[in-house]
Amino acid sequence: MNLYQKRREQIYQKLTKEQKQAVLLFNEKNIRYLTGFTGDEAQLLLTVQEEAVLMSDSRFMGQIESEVDKQVEIYNKKKSLLKELSEVITSRNIKQLAIEGDHISASLFMDLADRLSLIELNFCHQWVEKLQMIKDTDEVSLIKKAIEISEKSLEKILPKIKPGITEKQVANLLDFQLKQDGLSDISFETIVASGYRSAWPHGAASDKKIKNNELVTIDFGGYYKGYTSDITRTFVVGEVSDELQRIYHIVLEANKRATDKARIGCTGLEVDRAAREYIQECGYGEYFGHGIGHGIGLNVHELTDSRLSFKDVTLQKDMIITIEPGIYVPGLGGVRIEDDVLVTDGEPEVLTTLSKSQLIKL
Repeated sequence: MNLYQKRREQIYQKLTKEQKQAVLLFNEKNIRYLTGFTGDEAQLLLTVQEEAVLMSDSRFMGQIESEVDKQVEIYNKKKSLLKELSEVITSRNIKQLAIEGDHISASLFMDLADRLSLIELNFCHQWVEKLQMIKDTDEVSLIKKAIEISEKSLEKILPKIKPGITEKQVANLLDFQLKQDGLSDISFETIVASGYRSAWPHGAASDKKIKNNELVTIDFGGYYKGYTSDITRTFVVGEVSDELQRIYHIVLEANKRATDKARIGCTGLEVDRAAREYIQECGYGEYFGHGIGHGIGLNVHELTDSRLSFKDVTLQKDMIITIEPGIYVPGLGGVRIEDDVLVTDGEPEVLTTLSKSQLIKL
C-alpha cells in the first residue's frame, strides 16, 4: 500500500464512521493529497467499498496515468460536469453522499441536488484538511526545501533595496528570484510595506518609493513540489526611532515566547496567548490585531477555517505552523517576525534561519 492509498484508507474509515456511502471532493490540493495528481479540473469520488474514481477530461489523461496509482479508476469526462457527476454517482447505487461543502458553489450543489433527488446529500467539512495537519517525513523535507530556497532568494535581493526603489520593484525582484532559484510559484502576493505602510499588516507592494530611515516589512513564500513556505522579516533602511527599535525587540521576544509554546499538547490559543500577553504587558496590545499563526503545507494557510481553527487545535507531533506576532502603530510603522516551526517530541524546531536577533540595516 503506497502513501496515497494509506491516506485514502483514512477517508474510507471516516465514511464508515459517519455512515456515508461515498464522498465527493472538489478541492485540487485535497485531490492531490489523496491521489498524487498535480493538475486541476478534477473531481474525486471515494466510496465505502474503497473505490476511488478520479474524474477529469482528455487534457489531463496522460498526466493522470503517469502520476496516479493503479488503484484509482480514471474517468474521462466528455459531457457537462453536472451530467458526468450524476452518472458516476448513480451508477454506483449510492444512497448517502457527503460533498466537500467548502469547495463547491451553491449553484452546482443545487443542480446536483435536483438531479440526485433520491440520494441523501450532506456537506462534509475539513475531512482531508484534518489529515493534512500532520506531515509525513517527505512533506517535512519538501517544506524545509521550500524554506531554504525562499531564504536564499531573499538574501540575494536584499542588497538591491535602497532609497528610491519602489515596493513593487522589490516584490518583483523577489518573485523572479524565487522562481529562478527553483520554486514553482509564489505562495501569495508578496507583501513589501515600508514606512507608514509597514503598519498595514497585509500591505501589498505599492508604487511607494522606499525612503531613508524607514522600516521595510517583507512577507513572502514559495512552492517547492507543491509544498510552501511563509516567512516575514522586518528590516531598516538607515536609522529609525528608539520607539521602533523597542517595538522590534518586543515582537522578537513575543515570537520567542510563542515558539516555546509550540509543543505537543499545547493549543493554538496557548501559543497565541504567550505572544499576546507579553505585547499587552509592554503597552502595545491594541496594535496586535491578527492571530499568532496557522498551519502550512500544500496550502499556505491551513487551520484557518472556523471549523478547524488554529486557536482550537491541540498541537501534535509533525505539525508545521507559523509563529508571526506583530505590532502595527498607525502613522509610525509596524514590525512582524514570522517563522515556520515544526512541532517535535521535544523542543520546537524553528525551520526558518534568516537572522532576526537585531533589526537588520539594509
